[in-house]
Amino acid sequence: MLGRTRREALAALARAGFPSDRLRITRTAPPWSGQPIGEERVIRQRWDGHTLELLMAAEGFRREGR
Repeated sequence: MLGRTRREALAALARAGFPSDRLRITRTAPPWSGQPIGEERVIRQRWDGHTLELLMAAEGFRREGR
């Protein structure tokens, strides 16, 4: 899943029959305020034996006030 867009990752999981109740999506962003730019992509995946966590981040961020 790494590097895939959110849409691509969710479509691949659906095609594989992965149950949505075992999926957790978490989003991350820089510590400063900003506007997300571009699509979200999977930057980390974790499997704990029951739940698949996909950590997503926007492709870029525009700082506030710039």
